[in-house]
Amino acid sequence: MKIGNKLTILGCGHGGMALAADLKLKGAKVALWSDPTHADKFNKILAKKNEIILHSNDTSKSVKLDLLSHDLTEAIHFGDILYNCTPMLAHRQLFKNIALHLARLQVEKLLINLSGTFSGIDQFLHVSDQAIFNKLKIFDTSTFPYACRAGAQNDISILGKKSALTIAPLFPADIHYLDFMPDCSKPTRLHKIKNSFELGLMGTNAVFHPATVLFNARLIDTGCSFLFYRDGISKRTSLLHDALDHERLLLAKTMGYQLNPGVDDDNKYYGTNFTNNYDFCLHSTIHKKIKSPTSLNHRFITEDVAYGLVPLLALAKSHNIELLNIDSVVKIFSTIMGVNYYQQGRNLAGLTQKLVHELSWTTYAREQVS
Repeated sequence: MKIGNKLTILGCGHGGMALAADLKLKGAKVALWSDPTHADKFNKILAKKNEIILHSNDTSKSVKLDLLSHDLTEAIHFGDILYNCTPMLAHRQLFKNIALHLARLQVEKLLINLSGTFSGIDQFLHVSDQAIFNKLKIFDTSTFPYACRAGAQNDISILGKKSALTIAPLFPADIHYLDFMPDCSKPTRLHKIKNSFELGLMGTNAVFHPATVLFNARLIDTGCSFLFYRDGISKRTSLLHDALDHERLLLAKTMGYQLNPGVDDDNKYYGTNFTNNYDFCLHSTIHKKIKSPTSLNHRFITEDVAYGLVPLLALAKSHNIELLNIDSVVKIFSTIMGVNYYQQGRNLAGLTQKLVHELSWTTYAREQVS
């Protein structure tokens, strides 16, 4: 499989804009696609003739992308690598749409679900024809490579970049495809692991964001703005963050993985040396200006609870352990938001212990799909 320097960025939110601009500056040819019903930033870039203004490291640069399109077929055809930067709630349907378009093409492509904890597994569970995996090689990352915020127009600010991006294939046998990616196609160094389950358990946004929102729910629900990291946490409320993270690590250990506490991973990504979540929130220079959501209908709940915490509960149930604090947070937000996240979230329905083993440790793709 030949992987060139042509990339397609799917999704034009904060992360999609940052990735498109950053990789274009690194020398890649970049197409940016947006769903026409979520095209506010996309239209502003289009109005400026494909230009994004990138603010990073106290400098501003103008970046002109090679293609902007609402046509998914055109966007897929352009790139050798497809970066999925859409919200996690869109990952399953977007994958189905990509598979439908690729069924008519005799090509192989990489699909990388950024911050797609358990996305590849969910896509696998809901595909009708598994032969698509001979054409589309699926990878998840545990997070986005940037802390970033879009401006009011066609501008994006990268506040910080992680030193490495942990990535894993849906099928362990496909990990070698990452070796063929040119440097200009990578936002940062790729830390490769062979297992999508281990990677999903490494996602720490879900054990931080919802708890902070919970303790500040009244302010957020009434539209008040505050510094989310610096003002949204106290020493006592940070104990819930620690408890949720402990349960994440307990599940990982039960499944055979030895993972780091969330603050240790943050220190590794950002080159810091904080001792706990409270210390990180209070003193991280990268996060010091990040403001709170002004609505509870925000990805810190709609994604991190539904697509981050719910799959942990599903895996815990299959391994006969209880995650009481995680379960409580899901239950409270289901009540507050009027949504049954247990049913509507990423509950990994259809996943069996046999599939967990096969997708974790064997060359399932080659034995079952080819």
